[in-house]
Amino acid sequence: MQDANILRQRFATDADEIARSLIKALDLTHSGKIEHLAEPLTRWLDFRLRIIDPRPRRVHLSDCFPKTLDIQTGQALRSMVEAIKRGDDINHFQSKSLIYSDPSGTRRGGRTDLLWGDWGIHHLHIAEQPSNHVPGFATRSDHLLFLLAFRDDVLFIDVRTHAEGSTLFSDQELVQVVARNWLEVMQPFELKNVLAGGFAPTSEERMQLRRSGIATPLEIDGKVYIGPGLGITSASTPAKVTLAKDRVIRNIVRLAELVAEPSGQFQQAIPESIRDRAQFSLALMPLGIGLFEEETKHGWIFPEMKFDGTDSLLAELSDSFTPPWIKKAMMEAQQRGV
Repeated sequence: MQDANILRQRFATDADEIARSLIKALDLTHSGKIEHLAEPLTRWLDFRLRIIDPRPRRVHLSDCFPKTLDIQTGQALRSMVEAIKRGDDINHFQSKSLIYSDPSGTRRGGRTDLLWGDWGIHHLHIAEQPSNHVPGFATRSDHLLFLLAFRDDVLFIDVRTHAEGSTLFSDQELVQVVARNWLEVMQPFELKNVLAGGFAPTSEERMQLRRSGIATPLEIDGKVYIGPGLGITSASTPAKVTLAKDRVIRNIVRLAELVAEPSGQFQQAIPESIRDRAQFSLALMPLGIGLFEEETKHGWIFPEMKFDGTDSLLAELSDSFTPPWIKKAMMEAQQRGV
């Protein structure tokens, strides 16, 4: 019989294998060159968290708008606004590093989108045509839209251009715009009882510090904040990915305890005569992630998240691995016989 300890080990192995299969299916870069960063779960969660889940959202503009843009860029931006309001998938406007970042790679600056990791800010290429060079992405444009994406709202921070150079992505002005327009977004990240007037890095210095795995606080209007993306780790990976991985592991531990409980729903679903031989595992099934028992060939698909405060650990695991857009892609692939 699988006790809770055996189940924990089995489910942890299964979670990495599921992450590995998703990485392969989506052709995400994952070299595994740095051993302590090579877990497939880390690579998968970096991608999962960077995705802006397709769902209708309200669009809010900062005081940097309206912008004076050329006709083509202006039209593309208006089209993007309508796409966000409809709930269309806008991830093809993201940087191609969404696919090519490698948290396990040797190049520190290429382990994630450091702007997103540190400050939680996405940047989208303002374009309407598909790229001829990067399949699945829009044309790489000179104009970039910087935004914060929440479940029901998107905050447009500013439109800037690649011509401003690589330090654009570490320019504190982006966060200052957020604080000036939506102070409530920054308040949870304020460092109380910390005096302002300390080290204030330039954009160039901040960029180099990020690549070295050093997160720096932000001083805005006499207050000190951590990055609203929760900052980066000493390995130049997003702290929020580490926290998400820790939560997945905690949920796996709790799931193992639930499954091992003799009077619980899972054990009770197995005929008593074969209960001692039951073999439970986490499995990626056509309808999403779930629990599978080998002796009876019985499966339990985990429910989707409702985000209403009632979600179970099963729903959290479902959203970590198989959110609705992944399930849709899996169903379409199955229908095509892939």
